[in-house]
Amino acid sequence: MFEKKLQVKMRRTAVLVACSILLFLVCGGLLSTALQKSKSETIQEQISIEIDEYKSRILKQLDADFQMLSTLAAFLEENITEDRQLLTRQLDQANQNNGFLTMVYFDRQGQGVISTLGEQPLTDASLDDLTQEGRRVVELALEGTVMISQLFESEDV
Repeated sequence: MFEKKLQVKMRRTAVLVACSILLFLVCGGLLSTALQKSKSETIQEQISIEIDEYKSRILKQLDADFQMLSTLAAFLEENITEDRQLLTRQLDQANQNNGFLTMVYFDRQGQGVISTLGEQPLTDASLDDLTQEGRRVVELALEGTVMISQLFESEDV
């Protein structure tokens, strides 16, 4: 009789221990899932914050680039732009002192100068000497749109 009571108590204890272990495993799994979800949400939020910061920096840099190009354009008097050799030297010199890979100047007739870092400047360039993206940007600029070309693979660089 005593042995039977002892076996019943042992079974109850074993069932209780097994249920407790199962409960801990389920709670651990739920906690792990919640922590993973929280971690994922935090990472997404951090990425969004960094994206906004990079976007702000890029826009500020573009504004600075526009300001620099507008300043450069103010120095391009008509007598300078008529002398292609002088314009070529000045554009190439300006290009050596900034972060652009290529700078171009085109007049309304589609004739211009292309200065690419590490290359000899092209003095009598036509729009056909540009890539498709380059032509698009120059054509828009000739229409009065202030812009800098998007990144593209240059055949010169």
